[in-house]
Amino acid sequence: MKKNRQCSGLLLTIMKISFYQIVLAITFVAVSKAHDGMAQDFLNKSLTLKAEDVKLRVALSQIEHLTNVQFVYSSKSIEVNKK
Repeated sequence: MKKNRQCSGLLLTIMKISFYQIVLAITFVAVSKAHDGMAQDFLNKSLTLKAEDVKLRVALSQIEHLTNVQFVYSSKSIEVNKK
């Protein structure tokens, strides 16, 4: 009888934790779906940049400064030191 109570107490605790995790997951999904994504607006901006004989890294830094957008890239796959 005592073992049965321990098992049911453990099962109840697991169910409570699972319930709270499900509620949190649903809340986060609802909040993320309700928020309008504005990332595409950055792609629709026009930009004028004059850069001659500069490294790609410098050109990207100038674009980042002008648009407040940060570029993330792998220097292994893109030669950023190339002019």
